Amino acid sequence: MKFAALLAPQDPLAAAQELARAVTERGAVAGVLPTYVPQMPDFGDPIYDPIYEAAQCRGVGLGFHTGTAADSLGGQRFRKFLSAHTIDHPAEQMMALIATVVGGVFERFPNVRIAFLESGIGWVPYMMDRLDEEVEKRGANEAPYLTQLPSDYIKNGRIFFGVECGEKTIPDALRWQLEDTLLYSSDYPHWDGDWPHTVKIVRERKDLLEQTKRKMLHDNVARFYQLPDSL
Repeated sequence: MKFAALLAPQDPLAAAQELARAVTERGAVAGVLPTYVPQMPDFGDPIYDPIYEAAQCRGVGLGFHTGTAADSLGGQRFRKFLSAHTIDHPAEQMMALIATVVGGVFERFPNVRIAFLESGIGWVPYMMDRLDEEVEKRGANEAPYLTQLPSDYIKNGRIFFGVECGEKTIPDALRWQLEDTLLYSSDYPHWDGDWPHTVKIVRERKDLLEQTKRKMLHDNVARFYQLPDSL
């Protein structure tokens, strides 16, 4: 069993120190951040650089995760939990991805690894296409430090996405060359997860190659978390 350290980015320096402590003293294999912090800049802002630097220095990944509550994006717009829960995860992860890519995090920290968790993969090709278009039109003025298109950053091996095992859009993600970004997710112990049948679901899929299944279940996970006994 391995664990990820829950970080409080309201104080980036303290969060960086906590990540270092969790890794060196407790054996954490990653850090976890919320997708949104009220009254603070988005996660592309240099104010969070101590966290990214600590993760890069310690060789551990960072995962973004969100939730549904009264003050969440969906909670503010919908009265039904069903509706709020539907939009919260993908919309928040879209914004976290935009923030880190357009904010130049992957330029300032060339070895940082970031995962966008519990929102699936279906939205990613759309966002790759949209981000590329926006950067092609306005990047020279608003993000001149970017040396690649957003889609290239997403495919370069440092960005990962937690994937539900029965998600029907995985084959489309493969068409967009996202095979190396897929991370197995059981969603245990949440009420809406498929555990303990998650691995069985992947194994029995006919629309995925065995190579894809292995990457999703093992290789990509080992690479993101840098598990030495599995690499």
